[in-house]
Amino acid sequence: HTVYPEPGLRPMADIDLLVRPADRLRAIRVLARLGYRTPGPEAERLGESRCFAELVRDGVLLDLHWDIARYLRFDGVVRVDHKGLWSRARPLALAEGRSLALCPEDTLLHLVLHLTLGSDFARVLWYADIDALIRRHAAELDWSRIADEARRWRIGALLDWTLGVVSASFGTPLPAGLADRIAPGRLRRAAVVACIDSSWPPSLGASLSEARIYPAQTLLMDRGVDVLRVLVWTFFPSATWLRLHYSIDAPWQVPVYRTLHPVRVCWRMARQLR
Repeated sequence: HTVYPEPGLRPMADIDLLVRPADRLRAIRVLARLGYRTPGPEAERLGESRCFAELVRDGVLLDLHWDIARYLRFDGVVRVDHKGLWSRARPLALAEGRSLALCPEDTLLHLVLHLTLGSDFARVLWYADIDALIRRHAAELDWSRIADEARRWRIGALLDWTLGVVSASFGTPLPAGLADRIAPGRLRRAAVVACIDSSWPPSLGASLSEARIYPAQTLLMDRGVDVLRVLVWTFFPSATWLRLHYSIDAPWQVPVYRTLHPVRVCWRMARQLR
């Protein structure tokens, strides 16, 4: 409704709603009265780790978020300004009713996060979304604020890499000198390209293995200390992450998988390199 000429031009699989954390339980109760239900224990397990509740009614999937981009590997590293998101949100009036929508600058930053940390670099649709958003709001986008917010959120390197791919792939118009304000450095950018693909721009369609995704995401952290932090977390993740990804039910299994996980990571990386 805010970017494409017609909503039907943009395929979608679910509806994402953002509420303030204090309104989470109230919103879930309202949706339950409307007939939405949690589809099963796996959805509840995912919601625990990603700060959203997955709800279904008559084939319609709705994700109720109270954190716009919580990815466990990057907890304490990526710092989204949620208070600012709400203060900058714009009214959205449709025939069905009224709500709020992210402002264009915050929408762009959210799309970058969702593409790089939430979807492993490989969905061409979201690259196209970024191109469409920039073209649609070209006359009003505040690029200075985008760069400033990206630094505050610690996603400057993620933004630089994504805009570079979009510009090279779609010819997206970007302001001159933008990369100099947010760039992570040529060596790191070259290393990320080598992790994801051997060509520039990289392929936008192929799914990537974890052995490529994890190093690329790690190198795209803004600060050197955060690169080290995410690298350590890759080998020694939290108990919440272990329970989610290994479907752990019994408490005694957590230390077992905490021991096995670094071995599995090394084995998968060695297999990929071979």
